[in-house]
Amino acid sequence: MEIINYKLIEEILKQGYRNICFMLPAKNIGGGTKKFCELAILLSQCSQLKIYYMDYKNGYPSYLLKDSDVEIIEYKDTDIFFPLKECIVVTNSTRMILLKQMDKNNKVFFWHYETTPCGWSTLMLNNETNKFMKLVDDSNAMSFLDWASKDSLNRYPPFKTFQKSNYWYVTVDPKKIHSNFKIINKDEINICWLSRLNTDKITALLNLIEIFAHYSTNKKKRLHVIGDGISRKTVEEFASKYQKCIEFVFTGSLTLDDANFYMVKNADIVFGMGASILESAALKIPSVILFASHNRYTDNEALWLKDSREKCIALTIEQKKDFNANYTSIIDIINSVYNEPSGKLKYGLLCYRYYKENHCDLNKLANNVLLFLKNSTLTFDKISKCLKFIPYCLIEIERKKILNKTFFLKIKHLNGIRYRFLGMTFFRVKNSGSQITYFLFGINIFSKEVKKCFRFPVALKDESHIYKKEKNENLFL
Repeated sequence: MEIINYKLIEEILKQGYRNICFMLPAKNIGGGTKKFCELAILLSQCSQLKIYYMDYKNGYPSYLLKDSDVEIIEYKDTDIFFPLKECIVVTNSTRMILLKQMDKNNKVFFWHYETTPCGWSTLMLNNETNKFMKLVDDSNAMSFLDWASKDSLNRYPPFKTFQKSNYWYVTVDPKKIHSNFKIINKDEINICWLSRLNTDKITALLNLIEIFAHYSTNKKKRLHVIGDGISRKTVEEFASKYQKCIEFVFTGSLTLDDANFYMVKNADIVFGMGASILESAALKIPSVILFASHNRYTDNEALWLKDSREKCIALTIEQKKDFNANYTSIIDIINSVYNEPSGKLKYGLLCYRYYKENHCDLNKLANNVLLFLKNSTLTFDKISKCLKFIPYCLIEIERKKILNKTFFLKIKHLNGIRYRFLGMTFFRVKNSGSQITYFLFGINIFSKEVKKCFRFPVALKDESHIYKKEKNENLFL
């Protein structure tokens, strides 16, 4: 395994950056958050850089990082300013709207890990998406999970911008246990689903259930479902229609160690998508990628992990035809494992080899990410010229239309309000601290100043829980 390249760290320090802050505030459990935290911990252990993480108070990242050297900065939606200078801020592509006002020389770098389409029109309310993405691409400030995540940006309007294959791929640590390559039970077909039961993923599971139900065999068929999510009830109701021909085992969410043990003990083939499919491959279990979609579909093919490329561990059904790979019918996949001599051994090792060659080395990934950060030229100064309102998440826009054409626009933000008529700003209110200024067609017509008396913030800190417990009043003199 590679070690961290300290020359890259020295080059980043020479550029004037001594801090890296990951920013993906989250209270929910998510794979992207977990991968950010893994990298933050690694960099905090072996670099001269100071590593921070910006998170909600007691959020999921704070839980993952509680015993590490990574320093937590609390994220509040209403805060305006980011406290660090000489800093590279690393966040997800869609979290651009969470950026705070910060030192103009700070760098910002994005990781796009979504495979399904993002609602950019919902995120960027003032038609800046295309301009912003071009700025990010020109500044080498975007990396992608894999081929599919890059394609998910390029295939949908409004932009076809990104061509560089700078992948910030997923890694999974080597396992302490592995499959013994024996079929679980020679009189049974035991296959497994491993992924969250969310809207865009369960369509693949429902398709798998239908195909498995029609799979012709004299053996008992069992489908183990590891995972939970908002769509679990939908899956259970759908599965109930096939209970006569398939035995379903719903385990719910399991800890990683428990899931590893369960798969080794109960699964001959694992189906899923995303990082989940690397977890099973690392156990030397035959592992298969299914296709994500928000809409129900019927498709009898899947992708062996061993046949993937460009770090791809998830695809949408729409991307299937454009991804240059060999697909295999789900029926043939089951037959290969159960009917070929040593089929489970053969395909388990082939999937494991792909995992080892592409998704095993966190240190190598860390070096790639450090290189991305060094090469990026996207400063906050450039972003603030592109996005006029930061923090963007606090923006509120009111549009009035005639015949579907906007004629009036009101943009409200923490630093003021703008009124536009037929694309021209005719009235503006600027709020800068205690000063409020009113502009008509760009001319300062009126201003007012509001000041409040100093309130001694130290004296306002409530420490009553301490002195109420003390009987000795002199203690506080």
